[in-house]
Amino acid sequence: MRRLAFVPLAAALLAACAGPKPCTMALCPVSADGGYEVRGVSAVSAPAGTPLPAVPSDASVEVRSGRAEFKVRASRVVAEAGTSFRFFVSSGAPALEVVSGPVSVSASSSAPAAVAPGVILLQ
Repeated sequence: MRRLAFVPLAAALLAACAGPKPCTMALCPVSADGGYEVRGVSAVSAPAGTPLPAVPSDASVEVRSGRAEFKVRASRVVAEAGTSFRFFVSSGAPALEVVSGPVSVSASSSAPAAVAPGVILLQ
């Protein structure tokens, strides 16, 4: 019998982005011109110029510098430096809990709109 070793966060990231529609239950990165940190099972940093990690459900994101853009389903999330939020899926619907900082959300091709701290359901 073989034993498989795995890293919990790596497994969560792969599971979150696996399948035919990877950005339906994970917050997938589109771009980042600075650095952000994803905290869930363990912390992962994404300095400028490195591959961008997906954000699995129940993980927190802190944008340390620059600007980061993410997508899930038809929604785009843009977060500026100093932003902190938690991504989660509740009853099959993705949502953000904005803790602090400037966050904008848009649906499909509409213009991004700034959101206040609190819980925001995404499309």
